[in-house]
Amino acid sequence: DRVFGSSGIVSVVTGPTGYPGGGSAIADTHFVAGTSTLAWAAGDHLAKIIEVDLLPGSVPTDEVVDFTVTLIRHSKNTDVRADRQSARVLVKASGHRDLLIVKKIAQDSDAHNYNNTLTITVKLNTLLGPGAQITISGLTGTQTTDDAAMPLGGVDGATFGSSAAWTQSTGTLL
Repeated sequence: DRVFGSSGIVSVVTGPTGYPGGGSAIADTHFVAGTSTLAWAAGDHLAKIIEVDLLPGSVPTDEVVDFTVTLIRHSKNTDVRADRQSARVLVKASGHRDLLIVKKIAQDSDAHNYNNTLTITVKLNTLLGPGAQITISGLTGTQTTDDAAMPLGGVDGATFGSSAAWTQSTGTLL
């Protein structure tokens, strides 16, 4: 969008970037590599659309690939902030189903009435966006009482924030 007025001619050049620098999609395998130029005439304030051609059938049904569309250059009379020069794009095949493809629960002790740390490993065939949640349920029979802010740890624990809500009666972690 052109949001800071419509005086003067403005142009921007954009291009998609995939693996290895901007996502898992591969140029000329999942999408057509190249650049696009968007231009606004003086007085034009309408939104413009960046088009990236996707290659038919290049993404298997139960997979997701992503690429980044980046602002390569823009005319001098634009006021483009550095944090607004790229956007991530997810590509799912028609009929895509989000699936857990790896799910594993391990414990560090099997002793009765002893502290035990559970390690839960999941791998999805999709990419999680901001605000995504995973609910783990059925972990009943523990002595761990309800905790609205149970700490999360591990290498990727921070992906889901620093804590999760634990409910003992249902064995649910959200």
